[in-house]
Amino acid sequence: ANWQLTLLAPLTPPAPAAAAAAVAATPEIKDLPPVESVAPVAPVAATETPLTADEPKPEETTTEVASVPVEATLPVAAPAEPTVAVVPRNFVFDVKKSTDGQLVFAGTVAAEADLSALATAAGTEPPATLVVGVGLPPDFSDSAAVGTRALAMLTDGEFGLDGQTWVLTGRAETDAVRQSAINELAALPAAKDWEVDVSLLPGLEVCQNKVTALAARNDIRFESGGAKLLKESLAALDELATDLAACKEATVNVEGHTDADGEADANLALSVARAEAVVDALILRGVAPERLYAVGYGESLPIASNETRAGKQANRRIAFSITDN
Repeated sequence: ANWQLTLLAPLTPPAPAAAAAAVAATPEIKDLPPVESVAPVAPVAATETPLTADEPKPEETTTEVASVPVEATLPVAAPAEPTVAVVPRNFVFDVKKSTDGQLVFAGTVAAEADLSALATAAGTEPPATLVVGVGLPPDFSDSAAVGTRALAMLTDGEFGLDGQTWVLTGRAETDAVRQSAINELAALPAAKDWEVDVSLLPGLEVCQNKVTALAARNDIRFESGGAKLLKESLAALDELATDLAACKEATVNVEGHTDADGEADANLALSVARAEAVVDALILRGVAPERLYAVGYGESLPIASNETRAGKQANRRIAFSITDN
């Protein structure tokens, strides 16, 4: 009674030749114990359900197992997801760009002149991590400079020569920037053979990157000991409101911080008042008020020493935390 019974369809017998081959390939098994040496298993008795006085005792019957189609008894496995193979890259020349704007070069160039050309394209000093080598394609110099300029337009990504194939991948803040980077390659005769994959950054990440960079400049300033914004802060507030337009559904925590001069309670109240002043300024610039929250931390989260004038100025700051609703 406690068993589960499933009847499967018979397997298709193999062709005679295949069956003979399978038998021939099966190794001989010796010294098996006789079947009689295996102890029989006693059947498990079913537990009878007590009958009520009004129910007649049923006659003993033999239960028959109905033939059920295989499809009705066996679960059908979902088709496996296709596996996408990740092709490892073997760049002989490589440039990586991170969200902080830094370009990092590695690998081989065709000539000494490529070093200064790449530095011009990247807007940096000549990359000391590159060496001059041989075996590079004839169009190396032009392709390397153009690809580096295209990568410099993106927020982050990678550009390089994988064997004989040029590869450019990355992310752009806007579609206009994405198109400009791709159009940069159009002048190259072999650009159609490049592997190019440039996508758009999510709006939330665009906001986070821009606002983090703005906050690092610490351009939002107040009158000493008060929460009145200085006139020199207005440009930064205009820029901040424009940046937040890229993620109109995100929540923005405006965080006030002070140095350690004065009483801790007074500094906490001052940090809240300064955060509220920034929130009010953003509302005047069209940022929806329901997105904005003023938070004060007082002197509790310093980022520099309060023993120096420069450290105190760094600690007097407005920071931001942007999250997706």
